[in-house]
Amino acid sequence: LTEDSPHGEALRRQIDAYILPFSNPDGVYDGRSRSNAIGINQEINYDRGDDSTTVEVQAIKSMFKRLTADRPLDFMLNSHSQLLACSCFWLHRSSSTSLDFLRRQWAFAGLVCSQNPCVAPREMRFSEALPRYPEGWFWQHAGDKTMALTVETPHFYYNLNSRGLWVDDDNLRFFGKRILQAMAEYLGMSIPGRIIVDTPSEIEEGWTEYRSPDRSFLGDCAWEALEAGAVVNYSLDSLKWGKYDVYRFVPGDCLETDDNLRTRRGWTDPGVHGWVYRETVLQEATGPFSYSFTAEEAGDLADALLIIRVED
Repeated sequence: LTEDSPHGEALRRQIDAYILPFSNPDGVYDGRSRSNAIGINQEINYDRGDDSTTVEVQAIKSMFKRLTADRPLDFMLNSHSQLLACSCFWLHRSSSTSLDFLRRQWAFAGLVCSQNPCVAPREMRFSEALPRYPEGWFWQHAGDKTMALTVETPHFYYNLNSRGLWVDDDNLRFFGKRILQAMAEYLGMSIPGRIIVDTPSEIEEGWTEYRSPDRSFLGDCAWEALEAGAVVNYSLDSLKWGKYDVYRFVPGDCLETDDNLRTRRGWTDPGVHGWVYRETVLQEATGPFSYSFTAEEAGDLADALLIIRVED
């Protein structure tokens, strides 16, 4: 967000970001994480009135109310680290939100998992959107207009794998960058070298509009193939010359579980959610861009594309 680069400039032009870097300095100074200096867990105080909550929560809620006076925030990410040896988002169960909101949470989480060795869809966790938590406070005040989630990173190693990638400053920085990219992708924003190509609003024969809470498609709908060989044609008015890697968004299964302490055993893998590489293409000259996707079988879903410029 702050770097002097085309990516940073493009994000600043499209996103208003508010960052609270540390919400509990006094408590952490005394060796606590969630509890403040007098021992109160401020993470579970958001449903209390100002006369019965901590000064820290009063200040944060006041900030939220000021920032959302004119319109809700699109995102609120509550960033933690944890003893669990994997990264995850805490997705809110449909029983406390809605089936469509569960789908949209999966879509965003899938974007963050894409091109990211630090987190995978099978590592997501689930909770109720309870009003005592900041995410539940947003659900009460803004409903599905705000994507309010907790994101967790581990202290030690990622992916429940002690022989794999361990946490360090570089991969935490990469993880944060990937979250920002995923926010832009979720909102349909392009930045230099990473361009979203939306699914066409009108389509050729052989497809039908797809709307369902069961799969994590982007936007309001995707297209479902009625038969193998059905074609979707994508286009941009103008694209700079060069090589581009083409990715298509693959909607995964929007599963949820009541077992937050589960192991991999007994948990159905939700499969791929997010960008999957298709091929590298050459744009020979700056100008209109077109790309075709052909369904391999009936039931295939056509969703947005991401094209990433390959370094010259």
